[in-house]
Amino acid sequence: MIEYRKIHEQILDLNQKEKSEVFNYLENCYNSPCRFYKYDIFYDNCATKVRDVIFNAKENGVIYDTSTYCCQTFRQLLKPYVSINYWLDLGINILLGREADRMARVHDYMFLPDYIMSILDDSQIVTDRKIFMDGSGIDTKETRLSYLFPWAIILILIITSLWIKTRRLAFIITTFVIGINGLFILTVSLISENSAFANNFNVYWTLPALVILFVKKDHLKNIIEAVYITVLILLLLFWNKYPQDFSIAFIPWIILLITIQLIDIQIIRKITTFVNRWH
Repeated sequence: MIEYRKIHEQILDLNQKEKSEVFNYLENCYNSPCRFYKYDIFYDNCATKVRDVIFNAKENGVIYDTSTYCCQTFRQLLKPYVSINYWLDLGINILLGREADRMARVHDYMFLPDYIMSILDDSQIVTDRKIFMDGSGIDTKETRLSYLFPWAIILILIITSLWIKTRRLAFIITTFVIGINGLFILTVSLISENSAFANNFNVYWTLPALVILFVKKDHLKNIIEAVYITVLILLLLFWNKYPQDFSIAFIPWIILLITIQLIDIQIIRKITTFVNRWH
């Protein structure tokens, strides 16, 4: 994937005392345990470290119009950066839990470097800014193709599931891949100390697929699948009504799950009817 980025340099208006404070802090940090820290995507990352150094160095603080930065969640702030590629959108959003849907405070906006830059510009402590590299001009064609590609995969799997000789294979591939992702999401949610991954509702629509795969009794499997299909349909119907926001990147796979399960239930029903007729 080609990333179209810019590299900016901002010259800050710092007096000699403030410059010395920044220098001393960086030197002391480099030569002490504080150079190591527990990374947190939203609250303590490589961008917030820069923010803290600059804001703490300014004697009179950094003054800017806070009303410009309002009323967006962390997930919404990330959206322009992840939506340039489908797989990036899917990968980031499937791992982010409820913390990503918290309303970000003005200070929190600066977990993204672009907002540090714009806030410093607004505060008028920037005396000059240069662009070292200009990678502007996002390839919208590439972005559109990345969002079409999963639908192509899903179409192949659905067609495969309609052919009796490959039906079981399509079912196993779909339920295993989505289910194992659910297990991974649950594990990360439970063991990670990063607040962004906790309380992840994506477990509820992914993990049951793995359970279905290992249920051997047809009747019980049929019931579980029916409940699972109902849950997935309700998820689509009430898409914006949940405590956690779901990315549109999930929709192709939810539709695939519903379709695969419906086909599988129909097959079980036909087999049961056939057996009962012979008895």
